[in-house]
Amino acid sequence: MDDMTAGEFGRKTGLSSKALRLYADSGLLLPRRIDERTGYRYYGLHQLLRAQRITMLRRAGAPLAVVRRIVDAPDDTLSAERLHEWWRQHERLRQEQQSIVEFLLADLTTHQVHRADIVVQSRTVTERTVASITRRVLQPDLVDCFSGDADRAISEHLAAHDATRTAEFWVIYHGMVSPDSDGPIEICVPFEGLVPPPRPRSACGSNPPASSCMPRSGPTCAAIHRSSRSTLRWRRPPTGSASPGQPVSATSAIGMAAPVSSTWPTLCSRWPETARTDNYFAKTTTTERNPVMNALDAVAVVDHSRHTAYSDPGRFGALLDAVPTDLDDVSAVARNLIVHYRASGHDLPAESVPDIHARWIERTLEIDQSRHPAPLSEPREPTTKVQGCCRDHTLLSVAILRQHGILARSRVGFVDYFVNGWHHDHVVPEVWLGERWVRFDPEVDAASAALADPRDITAGSGFHTAAEVWRAHRAGTIDVETYGVDPSVPVARGAWFVRDYVVREVAHRFGDELLLWDNWGCMGGPGSNAQDAQLIDEVAGLLVRADTGDLAAERQLLDLYRADERLHPGDVVLRMDLPGEDLVAEPIAGAPYAGGAKNSRAMLSGSRNEMPEP
Repeated sequence: MDDMTAGEFGRKTGLSSKALRLYADSGLLLPRRIDERTGYRYYGLHQLLRAQRITMLRRAGAPLAVVRRIVDAPDDTLSAERLHEWWRQHERLRQEQQSIVEFLLADLTTHQVHRADIVVQSRTVTERTVASITRRVLQPDLVDCFSGDADRAISEHLAAHDATRTAEFWVIYHGMVSPDSDGPIEICVPFEGLVPPPRPRSACGSNPPASSCMPRSGPTCAAIHRSSRSTLRWRRPPTGSASPGQPVSATSAIGMAAPVSSTWPTLCSRWPETARTDNYFAKTTTTERNPVMNALDAVAVVDHSRHTAYSDPGRFGALLDAVPTDLDDVSAVARNLIVHYRASGHDLPAESVPDIHARWIERTLEIDQSRHPAPLSEPREPTTKVQGCCRDHTLLSVAILRQHGILARSRVGFVDYFVNGWHHDHVVPEVWLGERWVRFDPEVDAASAALADPRDITAGSGFHTAAEVWRAHRAGTIDVETYGVDPSVPVARGAWFVRDYVVREVAHRFGDELLLWDNWGCMGGPGSNAQDAQLIDEVAGLLVRADTGDLAAERQLLDLYRADERLHPGDVVLRMDLPGEDLVAEPIAGAPYAGGAKNSRAMLSGSRNEMPEP
């Protein structure tokens, strides 16, 4: 048998364990097998060549999506074609960068830069129906975005609906894209198979280097808009701001000499109603979504790559920027900064106990930096770490991932891998890794018999959401008295506890990542009756359906969460330090670190245009 352990395979290929895990998680280099008992990964001799090619492509600067597209080609001839195609795009990008640098050098040294007049040409184009995906990307990720997963997702979706795509594509900038500012781009692929739209007109212009950096306000946009105002029918206006056929700001195109606009395809029976968006709920929520144009870019009805008031690091953002996004690294940093206030095994100082009430990551980082003015990876002594719990490990992990533009959210539920026969209340992060949501536990360092892979907790392998537990309790299939804080805390367990955690679960899902001892709305606490049980049944059912990818259920859940005051917190929450003690009323809307308008309550009440950028 030609199996090699991950360590032996790494020595032969020069790949570290971190690289092997990254390539496995991204589907680039999957282990030949995984031992079910130990969780050890084994690779085969036949994978050495693939590993070598992956390594060389990465050294050449190819993004992971491009590497996968090249090495997954059915034969070497096609792999070579795809490599050549990527390299042409790479060289074109380098030439554009060189032009920009030369432009800036001339501007800085002579202050006499020739700013070329923009010549806009109009031509009649063949009618085409277009499928598209909208993404927010940084400039270094552009090629990876439109030549990798986005292109593949469109092709697979069209093939599933018996539609045939054409060879061309184009990319529309809907805002500024730079190395530091992620902007919205739209990848458009014409296809055949549905009723084509009327013959449109399109406008194309050549961008000088300076204006290509600012597609929304550059001279190309103004020139196209001036010359074509009466003849163009734009592809579609920004969400909720215009009607079909109404001219809007022109956009720049890259990728090929292609139109920067066309008409809204006749795939929708009507224009979607104006939808509300805001700083956190940035994904469009409409009463009707185009099945081809919109189904591809919908992972969730909210944008989990954007910070909430609780995950926003504020002035400490640079600390999170420095953390790699590999889940092992993210988890290690979370464990390095935060120590569990009652389950660490260490004798923690009483003076740092108030740490546990830090709701906002900015406050958590402030506490840490006051004790350790150093990078987050520098080891901390357990007694000097920030005291917290699973919610804090999770929120820090989510904050790191969101800081890098990665979709991440916290999940509230119960786990059975700490104590046999008991289900501890627990919060874990969930990250979107391109094809599915992956749950991981940053508190757990290594695999065990109880938890095979703490970086990929699959369904049914130890973590159950509060909604799943509530539904099982209502069905009579579990002993709900084994779900709670700890076997030693008899008052914090049972039906009331799970019921309140369903409310916490929906709150965390939609950006109100509050403390596990914060109470609001219909939370009843110990000894409460089953009031509002019908509401909890409905919420739990929608949560479970949303977890299967049912976006209609998730939109219904979001609408319910926004509208029903029994579910979402107001300006004040009641903090329960210990069961049986008096509740402490604490304001959250105007409190320090709440961020003013960035507070999640404000995000629920205003439109995007009324809200400042975070």
